[in-house]
Amino acid sequence: VGIHGLFVEALNKKAHTFYQSLGFIPLVGENENALFFPTKSIELLFTQSD
Repeated sequence: VGIHGLFVEALNKKAHTFYQSLGFIPLVGENENALFFPTKSIELLFTQSD
């Protein structure tokens, strides 16, 4: 089983801005509160802590 990343749904504009500051990518479409954090970005977090 593989994953492509982490999806979140921001509850408000402040949360949306917070997630973007962490590197989440806003998704284009009917749900403007959805954001995505790619697996590659997650992997980089672990390699940076070594």
